Formats: sequence, C-alpha cells, structure tokens
Amino acid sequence: MIAAPPNSEGMLGLTPPLVPTFFYPMSDHVPEAGTPQTVLFARIKQYLARSPFEPFRVVATSGRAYEVPTADHAMLFPMTRELHIADDSGGLVELHTLHVSSIERLSRRGKRPGRAA
Repeated sequence: MIAAPPNSEGMLGLTPPLVPTFFYPMSDHVPEAGTPQTVLFARIKQYLARSPFEPFRVVATSGRAYEVPTADHAMLFPMTRELHIADDSGGLVELHTLHVSSIERLSRRGKRPGRAA
C-alpha cells in the first residue's frame, strides 16, 4: 500500500515521494502499521511488561524455540533490535527480531491447558 504523508507539501513547495506502508497481521486479525521486525519488537516488549507475567516461547526462523519463563530471562535492546534470552544453566541466545518467526504463549506452571480450575 502506498500512502502520502500528511502535510505532503515539503520545503520549497516540493511534494515528497510516496511512502510505502507495511501491514503485519496480528493474532487478533487487526492490521498493525510498521515493518515486521518493529511489530515483533513491540509484541515482545508487551509480553515482557505484562503484569502478572505470562511465560512465552520465541520461535526463530531456523525452527529453534526459546522459552522465556520469567521476565528476568530476557532483555530487549532497542538500538540493535535484538532480544537476548538466558536460561537457568547460564546459556545466552542473541536473536535479532528479523529472525523471530512467531511468539507463543506458554501455560502457567501448575495449570494444564484445557482443564477446568
């Protein structure tokens, strides 16, 4: 989709070129503006900021999955768009948001999905 920015009259009365706008489908089927890595970065940031925290899994484009059981196990770096995920054994994965294919919610410990409380 191509859209002209608001107030498209630039300096000297020149009109700037049309700017492409990208849409990335979200899980609720509501389109969200931005490039895929920007949208994924924002979604990961939301997952980490939730209170109470809900564990989640990040699936990379390689097919490997990395679990984030607590907010202390992951850190986002806005300047480089990287996500660092640590595990309890001292391992660390550095993953750029370009290499994130999906984010999956995990069930909380002690609760089984599909069971009534």
